[in-house]
Amino acid sequence: MKVPHDEQDMINLFELEASIVVSERDESVCGKIEKPQRRQPKLLYDPAINLNSAKISDGQVSTASIKNIMRELHDLRKNPMENFEIFVSKENAFFWKVIMQGPNLTHYADGRWLLSVEFPMTYPQVPPEIRFVTPIYHCNVNDDGKICHDILRGKWSQKTRLTQVLQQILHLLEEPNAEDALSTTKGTTYISSRDNYYKKVTEWKQKYATATVGE
Repeated sequence: MKVPHDEQDMINLFELEASIVVSERDESVCGKIEKPQRRQPKLLYDPAINLNSAKISDGQVSTASIKNIMRELHDLRKNPMENFEIFVSKENAFFWKVIMQGPNLTHYADGRWLLSVEFPMTYPQVPPEIRFVTPIYHCNVNDDGKICHDILRGKWSQKTRLTQVLQQILHLLEEPNAEDALSTTKGTTYISSRDNYYKKVTEWKQKYATATVGE
């Protein structure tokens, strides 16, 4: 059976499939290849509360990782970050939802994106997994929401704070790094045609990132 596709479709498919384990793919699909669905965190739709209302009971404070997460909560309460609203899962303090507003004077301004933050049990030895849940057009973010930044890879240390990570993600929207692009297609577009690149940024923002915090 002939599989209809073009080079662009194959590149997009490869980039997305590279971030999805084989067990998550639909084995019943045949014929035309479709993009796998975006990976959704298991706790994404569980109730969450605003950072200022979040409390962790004494019974939960039993591991070094939880103590470090509490420290992050305390720091963010004491020094709220502009452009970010933080929500903590009611059932699991290791899972946060973050609403990020696009930085002013950029093509992302006035857009709002939902990000998920999943702290590993070995935090802070291992960095949190942070992904864009809301689709965003950016050369350093793939179609599954994975973010490419050194602070989440080789430059991570136990002293790195979540505030630093979020600030770097915001800075990435201000200054994309096409030389370390996670999406080959978007990186190439950024280098070859900034007008086309930012046209797509605006299109995706208007299509996906206009919801209010309540929504």
